[in-house]
Amino acid sequence: DDGADEGDLCSNITCPTDYFKCLPSGKCILIERVCDQIEDCPVNDRINGIAMDETSKACQSISDDPPSI
Repeated sequence: DDGADEGDLCSNITCPTDYFKCLPSGKCILIERVCDQIEDCPVNDRINGIAMDETSKACQSISDDPPSI
């Protein structure tokens, strides 16, 4: 079973605070892993060949709202 018949269930996932949501997979990764030059989002979440967590939009989103440590 490849999950192709599951629809968009994963896109309805809500990630916990301090996590980043990869789309369309719905995978949640720690915010510290966004824009760290290591691709953490699944391959199917690539945008123009770049993992979603490494796009300029993702990097901008964490610089606009840095995690509290």
